[in-house]
Amino acid sequence: MKQVFILLSCDAWHSRGSKVNQGVFSTKEKLMKYAKTFLDSDDLNDLKEFNQTQGKDTNYSIDTYTLNERLNEKS
Repeated sequence: MKQVFILLSCDAWHSRGSKVNQGVFSTKEKLMKYAKTFLDSDDLNDLKEFNQTQGKDTNYSIDTYTLNERLNEKS
């Protein structure tokens, strides 16, 4: 199944209401390449390993979604 990776910025608590879409990517590698343009190496490591950064006023997280999931369900 095809997946997309969404990079979101958010507040220090990762609250749902604070999340802002920063981009949609076809692979996690493309997302990480984009994030490398503005995140330091510690944040990049956290994003890669845990799908989120921590401890900043502005943090980032990755949501992963499967496309056309209903088309793959069996009746």
